[in-house]
Amino acid sequence: MYVLSDAKKFARSILRMINLAESKIGRSKELGLCTAGYGCIYMILSLFKRSIRYHEKAIKMREELNDEWGIAQSLQFMGFCYLWKGDYQKSIEYFQQSKDKFQKMGDMWELGMVINGLGFDHFYKGNYHEALNYFFQYLETSQKIRDDYGFISAEENISRVYAKKGEFDKAEELLKETSAVTEEKKLWFTNCTSYSEWGYLDIEGGKCDEAIKHLKMAKKLNEEYTFPKDYIVYLYPHLAEAYIGQFTAHSSQFTAREKKQKLKKIRTACKEALKQTKSWVNHYGSALRVNGKYYALAGKIKKAEGFFLRSIEQTRSLGRRYELARSYYEYGQFLKDQGEEEKAKDNWQQAYNLFEEIGAQVYIKRTADLLGIALEKEKEAIEEPETAQERLRVEQELMSLIKVSQYLSSILKLDDLLEKIMDSAIEVAGAERGFLLLYQKVAEGRRIDEKDKGNLVVMVARNADKKSLSTEAFQASRTVIDKVEQTHHPSVVTDATADEQLRTQASVVKYNLRSILCAPIMAKKKELLGIIYLDNRLISGLFARRDLDLLNTLASQAGISIENAILIENEKEMARKVSDAKARARYADILEKKNKELEIAYQEKDKAYEELKSTQAKLIQSEKMAAIGQLGAGAAHELNNPIGGILGYAQFLLQKLKKPAFDTKDIEKFKDYVGYIERESERCKTIIENLLGFSRKPSAGLEPIDIKEVVERTLLLARNQLKTKNIKLSTEYASGLPLVSGNANQLQEVFINIVINAQHAMPDGGSLRIRTGVGDNGSKVQVEFSDTGCGIPPEDLKHIFEAFFTTKKVWKSVGLGLSISYQIIKEHKGDIQVESKVGKGTTFRVILPKAT
Repeated sequence: MYVLSDAKKFARSILRMINLAESKIGRSKELGLCTAGYGCIYMILSLFKRSIRYHEKAIKMREELNDEWGIAQSLQFMGFCYLWKGDYQKSIEYFQQSKDKFQKMGDMWELGMVINGLGFDHFYKGNYHEALNYFFQYLETSQKIRDDYGFISAEENISRVYAKKGEFDKAEELLKETSAVTEEKKLWFTNCTSYSEWGYLDIEGGKCDEAIKHLKMAKKLNEEYTFPKDYIVYLYPHLAEAYIGQFTAHSSQFTAREKKQKLKKIRTACKEALKQTKSWVNHYGSALRVNGKYYALAGKIKKAEGFFLRSIEQTRSLGRRYELARSYYEYGQFLKDQGEEEKAKDNWQQAYNLFEEIGAQVYIKRTADLLGIALEKEKEAIEEPETAQERLRVEQELMSLIKVSQYLSSILKLDDLLEKIMDSAIEVAGAERGFLLLYQKVAEGRRIDEKDKGNLVVMVARNADKKSLSTEAFQASRTVIDKVEQTHHPSVVTDATADEQLRTQASVVKYNLRSILCAPIMAKKKELLGIIYLDNRLISGLFARRDLDLLNTLASQAGISIENAILIENEKEMARKVSDAKARARYADILEKKNKELEIAYQEKDKAYEELKSTQAKLIQSEKMAAIGQLGAGAAHELNNPIGGILGYAQFLLQKLKKPAFDTKDIEKFKDYVGYIERESERCKTIIENLLGFSRKPSAGLEPIDIKEVVERTLLLARNQLKTKNIKLSTEYASGLPLVSGNANQLQEVFINIVINAQHAMPDGGSLRIRTGVGDNGSKVQVEFSDTGCGIPPEDLKHIFEAFFTTKKVWKSVGLGLSISYQIIKEHKGDIQVESKVGKGTTFRVILPKAT
């Protein structure tokens, strides 16, 4: 709980834990927990981008470890991170994922925290109906698990909503209760937020002296401890506003000197409000607004207007409707004081519309009075329960039932409907496990009033297998279900260990079954359709009579919805039968037409595919010709040396042949010259054949080849080019290399592309080392090309194998070389890897399977 009471202690604890986890344990659930906690430290510091990175890292680790609870916790943390960041929609999405997981696990404490977070999302958006619904759920969950902090926090959050809605009496009644309990139990975080809420209520009631007293107490606690700022920093704008209200109320009694001192105090409070809320977007808008009020009071009109307009823009960008409405309202007051009546009315109208949307009754009336709008008299109030607790309970039940009705009434597909009924039942009761059973023929969509409905069948199960209901672990469950089936009345078991009929059964003794809730699903004609069963193995007394009433009401709604779904399904079936003959006739015509269209589409697809293959082949060939162009100068130089020697020896022979006679020495020399000419001619032939072979389209098929021979053929074309570029070439061939299964021409193309890239990377010279070796216990052969060139930047490294990606000039490459190389190696069932450091060089590694 340090995260809620002392952020410094929390941070120190997490840092110690993460150091221990990394050094002693390594990749584990514990390290996943610490990584998530480390992300929370950044949340507390309002460094949300870093926080999100660590939470994403934690989620990935926990997913790899199959840590379902950990994943749910990290999703919850992401929800709070985006909540504090002001991205409510993303926050809701993460909270919902976390809620689903914790609900299935039955972890009530964590589920309560998630529900509380969802409540804040809707509270900040001004969706007060939804916010109350979630805060009531949090209250009930906390009551069930006897969580004092959760219980107090939920009541306090409900009071926040009441206060914004203008129901100040309800808010005050709850705060009286929470303030007393927080002091008694020394829950300083909730004690601090209670004082802050008191301060707000005092300001709205015109009791600014009291507000200052309460807000100063909250401020003192906040400075003594380090609470989560998103829930507390709003006290600073409230304190500044209380000072302004106090000054306005008593300004006529102050001397000029006292006024100056008071305004200085207000300015200090306003500056502190800006400073404290700057990184906390949910509350920055109110700090901007209160600064606007201060500068208006101080007579600095332009500054005041600037702050009001910034407040409007900031709260609008977040979607904080209440704060936006307040900014329009205060800006309207400011404009009225400047004599701009029409602009003031425009802003009040904007405020009025927003207050109407969110149901902020006090400000609806205040803006209506300013606009001269006559409101209808309030309807006669319905008699309310005497205590706040009773009122909360009744309101929550209404909220739950409304939600269930909305959930179920629109779902017409039976399978989907049953899933939603089960989810709603688990959520309303806060149960750990559950089953939804229907009679067999009801489940098959037969008419409801059939007498022979078959046996009860499990249609949906939560946190249990459908077949498990018949096992020993659910013996007591079957007993309760049988009883409800016979009586058609709901049943609640608060503690199975104390129940005379159940306590000796194996599911209670051996499997720790404790709380049970079971209700019949009835049709309109009082016909039993099925049963909803819920339980919890961990806690006795989890379910009470009111939970049974809620489940029974839900089951009644479920019965109506199931009837409707079956009725609609029957009507659809009837309609299908009526139109079946026409449909078959139409279908034959449509099928014939579709077959023709499909045949044409296949022909067009085959044509397009052939064109694509042709275009691809042309592009590949163009890249090869570009490579030949770049190798041409080196190849020409390579040919020039032997041709020069051939020419020289041929001319020398011609001169000798002009002599009238030859001796034995001359004949021996002639043989040497002719032998040299033959050898150099063969060399020229090999170079030309290598170039011609490389330029041709590759032959299909793979065969066993010597990889060293392919490398040597590559270097025959490239060696002289490298030499002229002042690139030192070295080769290291491993002995006894196995043959690889490949296409020599295609592999030569790969190696030439890599060598050309290395050459371009070393325009001022360097070194290129080529090594061969084996890997994977002799099952793979690898060729490694390492250069000392400029290296590849990280942002380009991930794209180098993409088609048409190139960092070279257009005339040097069309950007297909490495893409083609990658494709060729993949077709050889191999791999091509690259490592590079900018300024140090690049290594390409081609890995190929050995021939079988």
